[in-house]
Amino acid sequence: MNPRSVHRSLRSLVIPVILLLVVSGCRSEDDPPVMSGVWSGAQGDWSVHLTVLEVSERITGAGSLREDTAAYSVTVSNGLHVNPHVTLTLTPSGREAVSFQGSFVNDNTLEGVLDGWRFRNVPITLERE
Repeated sequence: MNPRSVHRSLRSLVIPVILLLVVSGCRSEDDPPVMSGVWSGAQGDWSVHLTVLEVSERITGAGSLREDTAAYSVTVSNGLHVNPHVTLTLTPSGREAVSFQGSFVNDNTLEGVLDGWRFRNVPITLERE
């Protein structure tokens, strides 16, 4: 084998092993949950679908608010996660902002309330997809 082939073969083996170790070693069972991911929930005629990213307790993202007759794209801003509490601002295009305030029940479930625009302290459960 020539040296370049050996180098390529080693690199193709080493990189996946390193990634596996990094990913599996990043989080223990005692670590608080992270918000990053896809979340959804429903309440009455409304459903919420969010894709968010958490970096250093700050949360941003995008998604949608849907009711039976319409869907509204939203941006997620001003998000903050101080375990177990989460606050998000959901802003539908051209509409008043909606706040979500909730807490983690477990790593994949948030319970909270929506307030603003068409919501007045409406309870909702968001589940990680």
